[in-house]
Order: sequence, then structure tokens, then C-alpha cells
Amino acid sequence: MASLRALVPALLSGALFAAALPPVGQWWLAQQGMNRLSVDVMVSAVTALLVVLPLIGLAIRDRRLFLAAIPPTVFPILATLGFMGLCHITVRIGTAMILAIALGLAADDTVHLSVRIRDRVRAGSDPASAVSATLLRTGRPCSFSSYVLIAGFGSMMASSLVALREMGLVAMFTMAFTLATDVVFAPALYLLLRPKRVAAPVPVPAAEAHTVVAPVLA
Repeated sequence: MASLRALVPALLSGALFAAALPPVGQWWLAQQGMNRLSVDVMVSAVTALLVVLPLIGLAIRDRRLFLAAIPPTVFPILATLGFMGLCHITVRIGTAMILAIALGLAADDTVHLSVRIRDRVRAGSDPASAVSATLLRTGRPCSFSSYVLIAGFGSMMASSLVALREMGLVAMFTMAFTLATDVVFAPALYLLLRPKRVAAPVPVPAAEAHTVVAPVLA
């Protein structure tokens, strides 16, 4: 006890200021991990895009469809990060998982719809008809799967934990935005990128041409 009393004046005077007192404990380790989580999320998102986008190109095998598929794959991740910043939602383990789910859902729906459009165009349909038929037949199952995910994550909003409510809110926004880009933005962008077809001149029969030219010569 006497030694502790003698140590207090030394601490107050700064004699032991050079002593290293590193923080320890599970809380400190958790905080260090959370500080690095935002950087890790961005690195993993960029890495996943560099891996997923070439695979989407190999699956679609159409240059215009691939160019139209890039924004619906990238935009949901950027929109989710922007939504989290707008709502002041911090990056946690749960919210970081939503980015991976969004990327997988966007890539899956984009490839599914793009391949169907490609097959219809190669079968002889014009791009507008191919997009309309694909959205009517293939777009409905894709949208229903998104509706189920939105409803499932929406049930987390009833939780008393803030982390679960924020995860459900971010997931609902991400699924809705991904669905909108897949069934609205991507088909519209593909139709804008399609080549412009010049209408061929309608041939005029020889008899009609003679009747038209004859009065002029007379």
C-alpha cells in the first residue's frame, strides 16, 4: 500500500510519462475493426465488380447489352452508400452485407433479362419487341423475387434493435433500387444504344412509274 502511495506523486509529476500504456480489451479491438470496416467494404466492392463484370460479359456475349448491363450492376452499390450517408447510417457488419446481396441480385437479374433479350433479337425480333416480350414473361418472376426480399427485410423494421432496423431499411431501399434499374433503366439504355436502322426505299412498280412520268413529259 505504501508503494502505491509513493507511486501517485510520481505519476502526477510526470516522472513516469514515458511509460507505454497501450489500450487492450475486446471493446478496443471491436472499435479498431469498425474503423477499418469502411475501407474494407470499398475495397471488397471494387474487387467484386472487377470479378463480376467480366463474367457478365461472358454470359451475355453482346456488346450493347453488356454496356447496358454495367450501370444496373454498379449503381445499386453507389446508391446504397449514398442512402446510408443521407440517413446517417453507419457502416456495420449487417449493412456491409447488404452491398454483397445487392451486387448478387443485380448481376443475377441483369444477366437473366439480357440473355432473354439477346435470344429474341437473334431469333429475328426487333429490339423493342424483344424488350417488351422479355419484361412481360421474364421480368415478372424477377420482380416477384425482389418483392419477397423487400417484404422479408421489411419485417426487420419491427425490431427493437437499432442495428437491425437500419439493416432492414438499407436492404429495402437497395432491393427496390436494384429492381428499378434492372427492369426500367437497363432496357431503356439498351434501346438507346441499339443501331439506328435506315428505312429502305420502297420500290415503285414499273407501271406506276410510267403513269407518273408520262404526264410530266407531256
